[in-house]
Amino acid sequence: MPIQVDKDELIDYARRIFQAIGTPSEQAELLARRLVRAHLRGHPSHGVARIKQYMDAYRAGMLDPKAEPTVEVEGPCYANVNGNRSFGQVAGTFAMELAIKKAKISGLCIVGCHNMNHVGCLGDYQDIYVKCTVLLLVLEAEPLHFIE
Repeated sequence: MPIQVDKDELIDYARRIFQAIGTPSEQAELLARRLVRAHLRGHPSHGVARIKQYMDAYRAGMLDPKAEPTVEVEGPCYANVNGNRSFGQVAGTFAMELAIKKAKISGLCIVGCHNMNHVGCLGDYQDIYVKCTVLLLVLEAEPLHFIE
């Protein structure tokens, strides 16, 4: 029998789980909101069910909850971001914001991102670019490591 949980309570619960493994507050909030939103938008495979996968990746040493993405190589209209084993939503958001910033200056930009975990529901990234005057094309490849 399905149970009903208040959206805000679920966000808070997920956020506390991420903070318990050392995820900074801002990142934990981002993750919790994105996972709950994906679930509510009809993508439960990219919703709160992913918390277990993320905890498994953390326990296996494949996810660093404190990691911050870094730019390895960049030019006026390109960059390569190393996620440093961070949450994919954190690295993906960092890469997207960098791409938007560069595209606004040069008119075009491509950013690659690697060494990160699952990026979550790509539809959630629309909140970042919807108010920008840039065209966005998101391509995503399967991570090098994936825990079932």
